[in-house]
Amino acid sequence: MGQVGWIKLNTNIFSNRKIKILLKEREGDTYFRIWIQILTIAGECNRDGGLYISDNTPFKVKDFTNIIGKSSKTFTKILQKFIDLGMLYFKNDTYFVKNWSKYQSADKLKKIGKSNKVIEENLIEKSFNNTTKEKIRKEENRKETRVDESNFETLD
Repeated sequence: MGQVGWIKLNTNIFSNRKIKILLKEREGDTYFRIWIQILTIAGECNRDGGLYISDNTPFKVKDFTNIIGKSSKTFTKILQKFIDLGMLYFKNDTYFVKNWSKYQSADKLKKIGKSNKVIEENLIEKSFNNTTKEKIRKEENRKETRVDESNFETLD
C-alpha cells in the first residue's frame, strides 16, 4: 500500500490510563516519546501495525535503538513495558501495535489506495500518450527535413 503521512491521535491521549502509567515512570516523557515514535514507524510501514525495517524484514531491537537513539538496555526495558501494558505484541518475529485501527483509519487508507492507483494509472497513460506524440512529431519532422532528390539535375 502507498505511503500515508498521518496517524490518528485522540485529543484525550493523556487521559488514557496506559499513557498515565507510562508518564509516571522514572523517564516517563521518554516512554511517551518512544511510543509516539513507534506509532509513526507503524504508520510509515503501513502494514496493519507491523513494524518493519524493509518490506519483509521486521524491526529488531538493534534497529530501533539506531533510529530512536537509546541504548539496547533502555529500549528493551521500554519495549517490555509496552508489551506488559498490552500496547505492543510480538508475533512471528515481528512487533505489532495492538489495536492498530485506533491509530489508523482502514476505510480512509482504502480510499487513498484507490486514489493513488487511479493517479498512477493516469500518469502512466499520460506518459504513454506523451511518448507516442513525441515519436509522431519526430517522424513528421524527419519527413519534412528530407530533401526530394528527384528534382536535382545531375552534373556529368
